[in-house]
Amino acid sequence: LPEEEIQRRLIKTRDILQKSGAHYVIDTFYQLVDVVDDVNLQLSRGERP
Repeated sequence: LPEEEIQRRLIKTRDILQKSGAHYVIDTFYQLVDVVDDVNLQLSRGERP
């Protein structure tokens, strides 16, 4: 797909997920490590992510 179409789809998908109440929304799998680290930190504090 052309880069412009990829970006358009990412924006649309991000909006849908955020409006649905997603706790985290990422654009790439590379960002997943940061999310997992954040969830683990919250769990270590006794919080519910």
